[in-house]
Amino acid sequence: MWKDSETELDLLDFDYLIEITKDIILNKNLSPCSIGIYGNWGSGKSSLMEMIQKDLNEEGNVLCLKFNGWLFEGYEDARTSLMIAIVKSISENRTIKGKAKTILTNLYNNIDFFKLTSKSIKYGADFMLTGGIGVAADLMLPKLITKAKEKGKEIEEGEIEGALKSISCSIEIRENVSNFQSDFEELLELTEIENLVVFIDELDRCNPSTILDTLEVMRLFLFAEGTSFVIGADERQIMYAIKQKFPDSPGNNIDIGKEYLEK
Repeated sequence: MWKDSETELDLLDFDYLIEITKDIILNKNLSPCSIGIYGNWGSGKSSLMEMIQKDLNEEGNVLCLKFNGWLFEGYEDARTSLMIAIVKSISENRTIKGKAKTILTNLYNNIDFFKLTSKSIKYGADFMLTGGIGVAADLMLPKLITKAKEKGKEIEEGEIEGALKSISCSIEIRENVSNFQSDFEELLELTEIENLVVFIDELDRCNPSTILDTLEVMRLFLFAEGTSFVIGADERQIMYAIKQKFPDSPGNNIDIGKEYLEK
């Protein structure tokens, strides 16, 4: 009997899957990319990722890191914990000097900003029933109250004021996201990282909100050439989490879980 833990020994004839995954990651024409390794619990997903990572570590100018969102759940925000893990891995595995030091500081400052504002932005997003950021920002407080009541929502004035503050904050967040992305791309160049590979394991053990937060924060990085995410999970659990937030629309022949996951 084998113990239920990952291994770097290929006991399941995964060699062809290892080579296919490596080829996708190292192919500049397919970069950036995200790769899903799906299977039931105990099917060998973690072991496959260990073997892929072992082979990639032998390549030049490749930096691999493993992220387990389940370990952080309940202690840290899923979005910022992944961002910190990626930036920290670069700083620990590469020589940071000159301009790269300044960029690294900027990235950490942006992450701190995202951490502080994440709750208020969620609150503001819930308030978008009034018509979206553009509409809400242009309306005076009395008009917002009227508009909310027209939609049958009993909202106190203090709640609306809080939402307005988060809306103005969201504009700053968009700017910070843009700055974060440009800084991150430059940091990869300055540290001579041709391929950054993030292995995300145990995602299917997380609650639905953590799963979605992790998938969504990946978008911050999936613009930089050479960046790859490899996700090991039970596909059914991921699709279930997606459907909790985006239920299928009646009458539409769309599997929202599958469509979202493929996208």
